[in-house]
Amino acid sequence: MQQAGMGGFGADAAKGALAGAAGVWLMDRVGWALYRREGPAALTREHAARPDGKDPAH
Repeated sequence: MQQAGMGGFGADAAKGALAGAAGVWLMDRVGWALYRREGPAALTREHAARPDGKDPAH
């Protein structure tokens, strides 16, 4: 097992949490940008494929 960096475990955990949060934020922005650029036919197919018409996150 590797040792934590110079700042110790807490600093490494904080860096990892910040990197994860930044990645989630960035991918959310990218996902919404792509969703807004979809054509009407693609959106209709996507909505028809959703179970009970719900967003996939629910």
